[in-house]
Amino acid sequence: MRKMILLATMIVLFCFNSSAVFSEQLAITPKGQNEWEMLNQNGDVVSTLKRTEKGSYKFYNRRGKYVGLILYSGKWIPRNARRRYTTITPEAAQLYLDVLNVIETIK
Repeated sequence: MRKMILLATMIVLFCFNSSAVFSEQLAITPKGQNEWEMLNQNGDVVSTLKRTEKGSYKFYNRRGKYVGLILYSGKWIPRNARRRYTTITPEAAQLYLDVLNVIETIK
């Protein structure tokens, strides 16, 4: 019985805490030719997105640091991509998903 209560408690806590993981609503504003800014609900810049000549997109974090390249197919090539071992932070992964959503609205 204790195991069931513990399991149920863990499931409920996980459900309530996972809502913070989902991305917030982002607004897109054009910054220049083939360049956009992603703004959060407070109006703060979350990311900058630039389209390349080949139809892929470079994206930068809020500090202007290059995060990676998203190819036309949607595949992400991180900044520090290596052949055998590449790590990304959860924040970078969430930013990638947000940028993919923005790219869909831009097209």
